[in-house]
Amino acid sequence: MIIEFAGCSGAGKSTLLDELLRYCRERNLSVRTAPQALLGWIPEVIVRQPTLQNLMLDVAGVCRRIVDPDPYREFLKFARSAIRRDTDRRLRGLNAYRGVLRALGIHAALSSEAHKPGMVLVDEGTVNSAHGILVHVKQPPRSEDIDAFCKLVPMPDLVVHVTAPLDVVLARTFSRRNPPLPNRSREDRERFIRHAHAAFQGVMSHAAFSRNTLRVSCDEENRQQYRFHAREIIEQIA
Repeated sequence: MIIEFAGCSGAGKSTLLDELLRYCRERNLSVRTAPQALLGWIPEVIVRQPTLQNLMLDVAGVCRRIVDPDPYREFLKFARSAIRRDTDRRLRGLNAYRGVLRALGIHAALSSEAHKPGMVLVDEGTVNSAHGILVHVKQPPRSEDIDAFCKLVPMPDLVVHVTAPLDVVLARTFSRRNPPLPNRSREDRERFIRHAHAAFQGVMSHAAFSRNTLRVSCDEENRQQYRFHAREIIEQIA
C-alpha cells in the first residue's frame, strides 16, 4: 500500500511522517519509507545522506521509466508546459521538472512491487509534485491547471493531506534553516508560500481526491498532536 504525504512546505509533513514511523515501530507494524523500499540493498549510512539519497532515487526512477515510459506521457507533457510557461527562472524550472521525474520514477518502481506486504510511506511523491508544477513566484495557481493536474497525476493508494493555516505555514517556513527560494527576497518567498498553500487547497478539494484522501490539520507545535494523528491514520487505514 503506497501512502503519500502531501502538502505545502511548512504544513508539518516531515514531523508527522517521523511520528507515524515511530508509532508503527512501537507496534511492530510492517512499514517502510520509499528509500528503504527501493534502496534497501545500499548501506543505511549512505542512504541517510540527503544528497546521495536523492541521487540514487533519481537513478532508480530513471531506470524504471526506461523500462516502462508510456503511462505518464500526458502528465509529463502537461508538467513541462506548465513549468515552462510560469516559472520565472530557468534553473528553478529545471529543478522542478527533475523533481517531477523523480516522483514518477519512485511511483513506478513502488507500483511494480505491489505484491510485497506492508505499507510504503512516500514524502515527495506524485501528488506533492504539484509544488513544482503549479507553484510559482509571479503567477498564482491557475484553476485550469489544478483541474488538469488532478485528472492526470498517477495516484498512490492513499493520500494524507497535511495542512495548517496560512499564518502558521508562513511562520514555520520562515523559521526553517533551509527555506524555499533562499536566494530570493522575502517578498518573493512569501508570495511563493501563499501560492503553494492555495495550490494544495485547490488540489485536495478536487473531486479526484474525494475517495482516497485523509486530511490532517497540524496547526500546533505539539508532539502529542502529531502522535494522535499518527494513531488516527493507522486506525483509519485498518
